[in-house]
Amino acid sequence: MECIVDIDSIWKLEEITNQFNRTITLFSLETVSGELSLQFYILKDTVFTKDYTLTVMTALFSLNSNTYDSASILVDYLPVNDIGITSLEIVEFNSVVTLSQVYDCLEENAKEIGNIYQKSNDNAFKQLAKGYHEMRKELKYLSQIIQNELPQYNKEILNTSAMLTDVCTFECFSKTFLACAGPLGELTMACNFGCVIASLACGPAYPICLSACLAVCTGGDIAIMAFCTGKAAAACCL
Repeated sequence: MECIVDIDSIWKLEEITNQFNRTITLFSLETVSGELSLQFYILKDTVFTKDYTLTVMTALFSLNSNTYDSASILVDYLPVNDIGITSLEIVEFNSVVTLSQVYDCLEENAKEIGNIYQKSNDNAFKQLAKGYHEMRKELKYLSQIIQNELPQYNKEILNTSAMLTDVCTFECFSKTFLACAGPLGELTMACNFGCVIASLACGPAYPICLSACLAVCTGGDIAIMAFCTGKAAAACCL
């Protein structure tokens, strides 16, 4: 059976200042096989500064034109200087929220976690507070972007999970994947990484979800993709 995959870049924002470089990209992926079709969106926000790299990766799976069935979000802060300690926070939403509300809630979570680390007597934990402060600012900015620039994508989400960390980074994933699979386009790379993040919500069924998602990114040819994605995910995210 023929499988048709369509990857479209929908929207892009680039900001370059003396303090930071920011790129936000939204693209959609749709696969059609017979009478079945699957569509999801990837929103990738990356900020580079002299002190850190911050990435917010969001995978959105459509239920219909008015609602997302699920969303998985990774918020990752990578300092230039290793502080010798890592942090990982999992956030599960127990109610229906819009995409901008998700970022608002995560902003509050990052603020609370940052305040806890800031009050610690351990200097290493105090260093973590800076990362969560930067996460909070970027999540607030993303919420405003969704409301003001992309309101048509500010839909309700039925099931949402998020991970705030300095462990699973797009840069680590990209380098490991490219060393295995060779050069790929930016959208394909982001799609594969989005699959890794989105499939974390599947729990024990992670391998099944990841394989299905990779089939969308690669048009069904997932042999080398699955191997290299699994290798990169194990090295950088799991």
